[in-house]
Amino acid sequence: MTNFAALNLSALLLRALDAQDFSTPTEIQASAIPPLMQGRDLVGLAETGSGKTAAFLLPLMNRLLEEPAATPPGAPRALILAPTRELAIQIGAAIDTLAKYTQLKSTVIYGGAPFGKQFSKLKRGLDILVATPGRLMDHERRGSVVFNQTEIFILDEADRMLDMGFIHDVKAIAGQLPDDHQTVLFSATMNKAVSKLAAELLQNPAKINIERKTAVSTSVDHQVMHVSADNKKALLKNLLTDGGDGQVIVFTKTKYGADKLSRVLSKNGLKTDAIHGDRNQRQRQRTLTQFREGVVDILIATDVAARGIDVPGIERVINFDLPMEPEAYIHRVGRTGRNGAAGRAVSLCTPADIGLLRGVERLLKESINVDADHEFHAEPPAKSRTKKKSGGKFKSRRFLGSKRDGGASPESRKGASGKNSGGVKAEGKRSGKKRPGNRSGRRSNAPRRAA
Repeated sequence: MTNFAALNLSALLLRALDAQDFSTPTEIQASAIPPLMQGRDLVGLAETGSGKTAAFLLPLMNRLLEEPAATPPGAPRALILAPTRELAIQIGAAIDTLAKYTQLKSTVIYGGAPFGKQFSKLKRGLDILVATPGRLMDHERRGSVVFNQTEIFILDEADRMLDMGFIHDVKAIAGQLPDDHQTVLFSATMNKAVSKLAAELLQNPAKINIERKTAVSTSVDHQVMHVSADNKKALLKNLLTDGGDGQVIVFTKTKYGADKLSRVLSKNGLKTDAIHGDRNQRQRQRTLTQFREGVVDILIATDVAARGIDVPGIERVINFDLPMEPEAYIHRVGRTGRNGAAGRAVSLCTPADIGLLRGVERLLKESINVDADHEFHAEPPAKSRTKKKSGGKFKSRRFLGSKRDGGASPESRKGASGKNSGGVKAEGKRSGKKRPGNRSGRRSNAPRRAA
């Protein structure tokens, strides 16, 4: 696929893409847009930064433009679920960018924000609704939103959705959708729980797998520093005061640990703040804004907040605590080294953390380089020592591009070569299996989608 014009998108969408200097689809966009334009269900395996948001927004918006319909109060034509407030807001911003020259109406609802303003926006009617599951169910119970006009249902970051315990909300929402709706599911990983959910909600879906060997950028230098638990804070302080002036994200395993670490570093004169699930929406937004603007140089975060952080130019990611799940390492270090920029990922490892480190290395299929050149170095147990290697960078296929490549990813401004390594499975008719949803059959006033 050489350019977006070849995808038969609306001239209004092409104009918006051109205004952002996007001309060439990324790999996930080139693979996903054609089957979605045909109305097929789709399950896609793709990382944040791959352009997946535009991959589902462009065909969704193209369909709404080609098949205009009334938008009754609280009855969205397209529903997008996101696991976190930050991701929902990012998707909303991407919609605003792509819908710039259209009359499509959209809104974003999430927990921690006033119900009144959200209710008013829903009451005015809308084409596209972006929501977190919990807040959406709150509105559904209050009667401020209904799903009987929903034609397109999108689950973004489904694996994170399930990790956060939203499975029952997702199924409750899906159970209220019309029988003939289109369902799209994107996930960074495809475990048994995600596969089971996809099998329950999707009919004969196109399957796209945009994989990389390690799913981390080749421009990131990965290092591990062995240290005793007593010296971790002192080592971290040295890294932050002597390691450069760029912005840094420090990951902890608990919300309490994030707050405590932020207080300790602030007392040492460092411009830092914490972000996690216990902070209310106003606090989270203020902290992210300050981080983007450079008022805060060091952001302390938990894994729940990791995927919601989309700030360009992050120089380093420091794992103060190694993640309990190896996959979380991928999401953490994905905050740096974007768009080919140099990045550094440093993990502090105590003797008790050796098992967690080995789990990460098994996932990466690489041994992480040991940096022993610091005053707090503690030799790991003899049977667990990592061989020191030269180079320090993982060799993994990159498919992220830049504006020079033209790729459209409003949430990260990235593009790619457009090469389709995973591709789409052969076309096929929908099975006779009836999807979970409204049993009243097709709606008489709803536009029919493409076959």
